[in-house]
Amino acid sequence: CSPSMTRLQRSPVTGVPVLAASPGSLPRLGSSFAMQLTQLPASPFNLPVGVIGFDDQTWLGQPLPLLLDSFGFTGCQAWLAPETFTALSNLGGTATWTIAVPLDLDLAGLSFFVQATVNAPTANPGAFVFSNAGHGVVGTP
Repeated sequence: CSPSMTRLQRSPVTGVPVLAASPGSLPRLGSSFAMQLTQLPASPFNLPVGVIGFDDQTWLGQPLPLLLDSFGFTGCQAWLAPETFTALSNLGGTATWTIAVPLDLDLAGLSFFVQATVNAPTANPGAFVFSNAGHGVVGTP
C-alpha cells in the first residue's frame, strides 16, 4: 500500500493557519509522519492543537464541512469528525506535529484526516481559528 498525504479544502487565507506535510514526510508503517502548521500568531501563548479524525462526511449527525459561525468561530469550518487532540508548541508562528505510525500491518491503507486550531483571542468571538485539512493514507515501508 502506498502512503499518501494530500492537502484538502480551501486556499490559504491571511491570518488562518496552514497545515501541510513536511517535505518528504509520508505516513508509513513503523515511521514518524511530520507536518508543519504555519501562519500561526507569533506568540507562544497562541497555543495550537492538532486534531485527527477518521470521517470527513458527518460529525454528530451533521454533514461536513460544518460552518462554525454559530459557535462563535466566524469564517471557520470543521472538515473532520474529531477523534483525538494533540497539543503543539508554537515557535515563532510555526508548529511541528509528528505522529508515530506503529509497525502494525492492520493499519496499512488506513485513511485519516487532520486539521488544526489555534487560540487567537482577537480573531472572532470564539477566540480560535481553524486550518485547512489534510487526508492521509497509511502505507507500508
